Amino acid sequence: MTRRHGLFVPTALLLAAVLAWFIAQAWHLRDVRQDLRARLAAQAAPLQRAEQSRRTIDAFASQVQALADGGSVPVQMVLGEFRRRGIPLDAMTPALPPPASASR
Repeated sequence: MTRRHGLFVPTALLLAAVLAWFIAQAWHLRDVRQDLRARLAAQAAPLQRAEQSRRTIDAFASQVQALADGGSVPVQMVLGEFRRRGIPLDAMTPALPPPASASR
């Protein structure tokens, strides 16, 4: 003797499977979001130190440029050698823009 359940049992199983899949995906996305937030927080301190280093280097470069503008021949020679080697030491040189993904 066979039982006929019609479409109720297959439909209920399909809906349960889809619901379980959605729950698993939501759980995974929550874990990924927490991981990304932790990585972003871990980058904050090194980024702040890098920005401080950049400000320090820019201040040094502006002082060196002021010496060169003041007529110091040795400093002008050093700056000329830096430029010849492709090393800009200008305080006015803009910093590299942050990657597009960092601005999100």
